[in-house]
Amino acid sequence: MAVDRLIWKIVLDFFVLACAAFPLLALMLWGSPFQRGFFVSDSSIRLPYKEQMISVGTLAGIGFAFMVATILIIEIVRDRQGKGIGEKFLSGCVVPGWVWESYHAIGVFTFGAACQQLTSDLAKYVIGRLRPHFYEV
Repeated sequence: MAVDRLIWKIVLDFFVLACAAFPLLALMLWGSPFQRGFFVSDSSIRLPYKEQMISVGTLAGIGFAFMVATILIIEIVRDRQGKGIGEKFLSGCVVPGWVWESYHAIGVFTFGAACQQLTSDLAKYVIGRLRPHFYEV
């Protein structure tokens, strides 16, 4: 019975994450931001646009990898100090406690990141204000 509960918990975790990530994906693929006009004398957008030095995908990948590595290191250290949980059994396999705790922490982090990104993208698409990003001086 406990194995069934763990499997259902994992399936539910992925379902909840997909529910948070799908609107974000749909917004990126099919959404179009509200177009608002601008004033010619607006000092925040009059300079020429400067291309990005680091792409958004690279920055997100590095940030996510850094957080996952940090979580894994912390959970391994906690397990070695004896502060972790015991082993879990999943479908006849022994899962170390630090792996299970890492799964929880990474899942919470990923869900929070998806919710934060969805909230900020929705605000950008709805408000439609021109943002000066980075301009060359």
